[in-house]
Amino acid sequence: MEVFGRSELLLGVYAPSAAEYEMLQPGQAVAADDALLVMEAMKMEHTIRAPAAGQVEAFYYQPGDLVDGGAELLKFAPEEA
Repeated sequence: MEVFGRSELLLGVYAPSAAEYEMLQPGQAVAADDALLVMEAMKMEHTIRAPAAGQVEAFYYQPGDLVDGGAELLKFAPEEA
């Protein structure tokens, strides 16, 4: 899968929030729509889900970190088709 000429995806947030917890470890295989990370913004939890089957290559924030709006949260590599 290639998006905008890249073989990986960088998933981010639109509004300031806090990283709550990671659902898996980098390198772990996931299916489309699996939960990757939970963020908290305005007292509500938001689950970041896999856009496709693949794996998370890196998390850019640790649980408890404050994250600015527009920040990239993780690097995701979709499975090759």
